[in-house]
Amino acid sequence: MRRAGFNSRVKLFSAAVVAAIALIGPVAPASAAASSINVSNTSALASSVLGVGDTANLRACFQGTVARSGGANSDVKLRLNVRTAGVAWGGVRSSFGPGLTDNCLDFSYVVAGDDAVATPNEIKATGILLSNSAQLSVTGFDAVTASPTSISPEQVLQGGMTPMPLSLDLADPTLSGSTPADGATGVAYGNDLLLTFDERVSPTVGLVSRSCSGGTATVTTLRDHNITVGELVAPLQVGPGYDSSGLISYYRVTAVVGRNVSYSVACSNEASTITSGVLIPIRYISIAEDADTAKNLSNLEISSNVATVTSNSHGFEVGDTVMVEAAATAGGAQPQFNGAYVITAANANTFSFDTRNAAASTTANVAGAANFASTAATAGTARRVFEAIANASNKLTYPSSNVAPFSVTINPLELCPGALLCICACRQGRLWTPLGVVTQVSPMRQALILELE
Repeated sequence: MRRAGFNSRVKLFSAAVVAAIALIGPVAPASAAASSINVSNTSALASSVLGVGDTANLRACFQGTVARSGGANSDVKLRLNVRTAGVAWGGVRSSFGPGLTDNCLDFSYVVAGDDAVATPNEIKATGILLSNSAQLSVTGFDAVTASPTSISPEQVLQGGMTPMPLSLDLADPTLSGSTPADGATGVAYGNDLLLTFDERVSPTVGLVSRSCSGGTATVTTLRDHNITVGELVAPLQVGPGYDSSGLISYYRVTAVVGRNVSYSVACSNEASTITSGVLIPIRYISIAEDADTAKNLSNLEISSNVATVTSNSHGFEVGDTVMVEAAATAGGAQPQFNGAYVITAANANTFSFDTRNAAASTTANVAGAANFASTAATAGTARRVFEAIANASNKLTYPSSNVAPFSVTINPLELCPGALLCICACRQGRLWTPLGVVTQVSPMRQALILELE
């Protein structure tokens, strides 16, 4: 009887369980929550304003170890408001946060000219994009499978010594006016030329670190640059032995690797050290007679620091100052020939100058150039000028604040003689952080010409 009663109770209990399952369905394990996503810089950015070519290294961090399955690494992207197509993941993970391992995906955002400048001008992380069946597992949390998976709220990225929202500046400075005005006549003798731009301009490139090994200095620039091997740079306030103690001297660039720029100088061996100095890549403002047209180069050679350049029927004479630009051979650009030089020898088809006297200096303030065998030139021009003013010269005054107007004052020494028509050419280049797209501006005392390319 006891057994029968026990069986009866088991049957009744089983029936109750079946009834409960029928009412509420199968019991499933509790669902894990979705991990939060936090996006930040992997290293501090010295500037809060990014231009084309600048890099921001970012990490998207989860609350547990994150791993990809399906697809390829590049099928995982970090979406930014300035690049909705996203920045592809390169496969690198890092750890960030107490007790966490491999919980971050590292992304390298390189600013491109076609990125979108947001309103307001802030760079935000907005989501994770997935394609080709890629998904992310997060230990202890739901897998990330949706594309896009939004980051909410959107996260404003920071940069600068005093952190501020990261922003984009993709446009070159543009000239908004000049004094005297374009086309002015009867301008009083001795006037300066004032060029006003839509944003602040500077000849310098900031530095973040320096090192020295075996008489070669290597400095790391704050921003991207277009400095090339063979051209001249003036380092200032970099450190003992790295420059000329506040004097302007130019050194020949021997190597460029990313933002690392090397040049030969009598520095003492030193491991990488923080510095606040600057580099000034040489650029020129030249004053020339309009009738003196540019002559094409056909051959290039350097021997014992003396360059000999062929340009048939060039018309130059010993003592003339010439501006050599864009010299190149089939082997590529040859920036060691570029600059403003005083001609030391000339005949009908060739002329020579000392490469140590760039900026038309009468003393050797510049590192020499290595021997270069006679080679046919594929590009390059030379033009006679009255004066060439290097961008580091005290004849130029740059804007000192971030408040408009942004004006550069040029105080030329040489003026066009008589009533000749002159032009003042402000050679452009990204590193003239510069006078952007300005070329052909004249400080002529009888007539001014201002042209934009």
